[in-house]
Amino acid sequence: MDKLLTARRNVARTTETLTDAMDSMTKLDEATSIAVETTRNMEAGTGKFADEANTLHENLVCHRKKLTFIAIGAVVVFIVLLIAIILGVMAANGAFKGDARRRMLRMGYDDGQYR
Repeated sequence: MDKLLTARRNVARTTETLTDAMDSMTKLDEATSIAVETTRNMEAGTGKFADEANTLHENLVCHRKKLTFIAIGAVVVFIVLLIAIILGVMAANGAFKGDARRRMLRMGYDDGQYR
């Protein structure tokens, strides 16, 4: 009878151990399923983030090019206006009258006197 009781206790412990192991495996399977689902969601989010980052980068490059062209245009306009102002001031001050004086000297006039 002792052997039968010992065998039943051993069977009960073994059954309990197997039941605990099966419960642990079930919990592990649930945790694994949750981890797989989370990983899939993260992968989808990562792809979307990469697409948005690429679009943002393209927009920034385009914006930078526009600003560069605007800056170059502003510098060109400034230089043209500066040259126009300088030429206008020179013309107003008679800077181009030297050519007429040289012609007069070649013809023999010096300070209004004939040579």
